[in-house]
Amino acid sequence: TGDSYVQQGFGSISASANNLIDLPASLGLELAPGASLALTAGQIKIGGSVSAPGGSVTLKALGTSVELGTGASITTAGLWINDRLDALPGGTQALVPHIVQGGKINLSSANTVTLASGSLLDVSGGADFTAKGTLLAGNAGSITLQAGSGPDDDFVGSLNLSGQLRGYSASKGGSLSVS
Repeated sequence: TGDSYVQQGFGSISASANNLIDLPASLGLELAPGASLALTAGQIKIGGSVSAPGGSVTLKALGTSVELGTGASITTAGLWINDRLDALPGGTQALVPHIVQGGKINLSSANTVTLASGSLLDVSGGADFTAKGTLLAGNAGSITLQAGSGPDDDFVGSLNLSGQLRGYSASKGGSLSVS
């Protein structure tokens, strides 16, 4: 997925801004499996990719919007692991984290949440093909989309959903909450 700004190793990233947090299309965040990312700002724009296998991604806009542009993706899908290959001489079985459960994605805005055409949210479950030939499937995770979470009782927000939502699994499919 192009050049990565952050590659492996971070267990948790949290950032806040008064105005705008912008991840351009040329930038990707690749977090370690099971990691979490929490961004809070007046407005959040994602044009690039965010990956945290089996982890969690929370984007909270206190002002105008959370926007995923065309081609943007956020994935917390579980990993697909083949221990039969890793068990061969020179394999990397001990180095591969066995996180097969899909994670969580939470997008909330006091006003608008937009997923442009060509954008993707993926919380699918992965699987582990064990050295003994057994497939252990991970459950898919959850997606929460909350638009119009502002403080006023008469406030009406909007959800513009033109992107893809995925929560596949060979075991238990994902959940979707929209408010």
